[in-house]
Amino acid sequence: MASYQGRPVSFRYPADWLLAAVPSEATTGSDDGASISSSSRVIVQVDELNRVVVSGFPGGRVVTKENFEQVREGIQAQIQLGIEGAGAVLSGPDVLDGPLSPALRWVYTTPSGFGYVLTNSLTVVFRGGREYVIRCSHIPIGADVIDRGCAEILRTAEFTYQAPLVHVPPVGLGGKTTGIPSQRRL
Repeated sequence: MASYQGRPVSFRYPADWLLAAVPSEATTGSDDGASISSSSRVIVQVDELNRVVVSGFPGGRVVTKENFEQVREGIQAQIQLGIEGAGAVLSGPDVLDGPLSPALRWVYTTPSGFGYVLTNSLTVVFRGGREYVIRCSHIPIGADVIDRGCAEILRTAEFTYQAPLVHVPPVGLGGKTTGIPSQRRL
């Protein structure tokens, strides 16, 4: 197995796959403190038609295990609309339990642009104010290889983005501040 280690995500993938695209701030092989503050994308692939794209970007809202059920319907509808505009949904959205939760997964098909039909597994993982999208795509002949590699990526994915600290001054009696600063994580 090979490893991609960077921020905001790290994972392991089959050693015979090509690391095709890496943000300039990220590293492979070791974590040297690289940081990506906004959008990022990593592609590991067998070839152009059989690949996994891992993206991380700021989400429109903070999603946690505690509020996931409250915001899920709106998120599902938005993602589903994008998928239906690109192809045909085969299954999903499925709510994932376990270490990836809160997360949603769809399976859908899209044209490849090269005369093939791609089968895609799209997993959206929510971590605070960020969303991580893991899209595994393959043509029929690449299904077993990509499905195994995708399972390894999903099993080993670590999301390293930390929400910035936000200064929130406490409010005392009568709306006056107490003068004691505090910080909390969003």
